[in-house]
Amino acid sequence: MSSNEAIQQTIREIIGLDNALDSNKVYLAQSFIQQLKNIAVDHEPKVLSYLYEAKKTKRLVDEANEITAAVRPQDNLRFELDAASPVLFMGFPPDFLPHLIIRVIRVLTPAQRRWKGIKAHVTSK
Repeated sequence: MSSNEAIQQTIREIIGLDNALDSNKVYLAQSFIQQLKNIAVDHEPKVLSYLYEAKKTKRLVDEANEITAAVRPQDNLRFELDAASPVLFMGFPPDFLPHLIIRVIRVLTPAQRRWKGIKAHVTSK
């Protein structure tokens, strides 16, 4: 498998099957990786290492979602792999790569969304 094919496979694994079917999202992911590579001439090995870490972390996030759904389904929690970087920069020094982070999201039920909307409407008056 060539380096480019490996990167394409990694992109699909990181963004997930649903997003991998969206050509616009795949293009944006490819563009982002190319921007990371263009930061410095010797940056490609660091970017490949970053993608490898993102792929490993994504698997752990997926596993955490499975465990949480099985053990605490009533909490409606979901984990997402995300990246953080300073404003106006691609990442943090010295490599200027974004940091991988895990977001915890509580998915509201329809009743909770309605209550939140009512509460916001009442308090805005």
